[in-house]
Amino acid sequence: MRRLIAAALLCGPIAALLWVSPSAANDLYGQASAGEGTDSIGTAVSLSGGSVGAASSAPAGSAAQFQPPECSLVPVEPALQAVLGQPGGEPPGLWYYAVCGNATVPVLPSFFPNGPAGAVGPAVTPVSVAQMALASAAMPAPSIGTNPDTHHLLVNYPTRLFLQGGWHPITATATVGPISATITATPYKVVWAMGDDSVITCTNPGSAYDPNESWSAQNPPPCGYTYANSSAGQDGEAYQLTATVYYHVAWTAGALGGGVLADISRSQTVPAYVGEVQTLEN
Repeated sequence: MRRLIAAALLCGPIAALLWVSPSAANDLYGQASAGEGTDSIGTAVSLSGGSVGAASSAPAGSAAQFQPPECSLVPVEPALQAVLGQPGGEPPGLWYYAVCGNATVPVLPSFFPNGPAGAVGPAVTPVSVAQMALASAAMPAPSIGTNPDTHHLLVNYPTRLFLQGGWHPITATATVGPISATITATPYKVVWAMGDDSVITCTNPGSAYDPNESWSAQNPPPCGYTYANSSAGQDGEAYQLTATVYYHVAWTAGALGGGVLADISRSQTVPAYVGEVQTLEN
């Protein structure tokens, strides 16, 4: 028999409690372009994500049909095993978290007499909880901006590149039993693939053209590019302009320590129409 411990909701900026059982497992430059268990009784698993350094929106997307996630079993850490104890009337066994889906988000711990088939992995650790926090974070896609806007770019005319969103530190927290870990993802570069085989790397989000400032005061821009050829003849008569923001990810679990996780990235792609101005000479 498996028993699930009673759960309590932990509140935060955005919190979710998982109750799934293991089996359920201005002129040209002024124009800017705008992405089923058994008995239930137990402890809380809380995720809190999406705290952003400044306002930004998550990328829009169509809702996907729910598919039950695949789950594996991970032993509860020894200290919590001792707290949970041995259920009355049960043969010896251990408590396990069911870890479900790609996000590695655990559901409520369950007791398995003699250990279940398929129980895998070490006890939950601070770094694994940090990875859960990262998986729960609301990471926005970058929002591409250009001056001129992406419908009016010109050959041999400087293009300003900037982000209208998606360049802010992101924090998220996950709690599993007694372990709580918080991650902070900080952007450090944006790589622009211009669509014509050129790649530009900027260590800042760039800036939009300000019609109230002089041209000379704003040029060269902090991040920019000049197209040498028009996009005529490309699919849709446009280059595919992609901005990819890269983040360093640090985590802390208070007295339990901290560290870094692998870098992550988010991207957006938009069509960029590049025209050519013809001049006539007498």
